[in-house]
Amino acid sequence: SMERALVTGAPLPASLRKELQDEFGVDVYQAYGTADAGTLGYECSEKEGWHIAPGVVVEILSPGSGDPAATGDPGEVVVTSPNPTYPLVRFGTGDLSAFHELPCRCGRTSPRLLGFLGRVGEGIKVKGMFVHPRQLVAALGSDPTVGRFQGVVTAEDHHDVLTVRVEPASGAEPGPDVLQERLQAIVKLRLAVEVVPPGTIGEGEAALVDRRGRS
Repeated sequence: SMERALVTGAPLPASLRKELQDEFGVDVYQAYGTADAGTLGYECSEKEGWHIAPGVVVEILSPGSGDPAATGDPGEVVVTSPNPTYPLVRFGTGDLSAFHELPCRCGRTSPRLLGFLGRVGEGIKVKGMFVHPRQLVAALGSDPTVGRFQGVVTAEDHHDVLTVRVEPASGAEPGPDVLQERLQAIVKLRLAVEVVPPGTIGEGEAALVDRRGRS
């Protein structure tokens, strides 16, 4: 009996939207916002980006410099809201997006955001919580059995999966169960530990990578 849904709070993969629409007949729309700033944007019938909600000013600024990003270029979503109870002036959300270069075919003239393009800094949102490389370092950095390690975020059946790959130190045999318990206590998420052969993780690779497809 459900015909239309408005979803928010996490990225909406195109594959999940298609499944909901084709298999269940639900017309799915996205809204975008933050806990501090409230609703910032929403989709129209064209579903080609988020129209900026009335009552807020949204800027796209280059991380680091704070200069306005060129139209179409990614930058941090920065919000000004005149809410008398909880006013915000140039509040940095930490989210990355960009403004659409072309007007929307629906006829609205409000600016549109392209969508969620990631986060400023190295933190990655997994199962609704942010995971930071420093958490992996805190759990594994001083373990004598661990050589290199890397957290890899993937998606299976629309669910986030965090796998921490561990290369053993020379002559050592890391215990996956012990490492998993220690990591979960710090990260506060269920995850898997995979012991991989030395040389699997390239020198200089990031300690935490996001390999979830955006399709």
